Amino acid sequence: MKGIGPVTAVKLLREFKSLQGILESRSIQKVARQVMRDREMALVSQALVQFKTDVSIGLSWADLRAGDGVGRDE
Repeated sequence: MKGIGPVTAVKLLREFKSLQGILESRSIQKVARQVMRDREMALVSQALVQFKTDVSIGLSWADLRAGDGVGRDE
């Protein structure tokens, strides 16, 4: 997010627990203005890096087990 470096970002996330917590906070003035200015970009960026956990891949845990490698191309 423009104007907020890694150190400040970590500090804010530790204090407010999430991007949503930061966006909902009214207790931070200067940083809040920066965050609110780039709110939509922050939300889009967050959506792009979240792991989807509700997607079926058609495999079981047994299918994913490492085997002895027999019959596999190396």
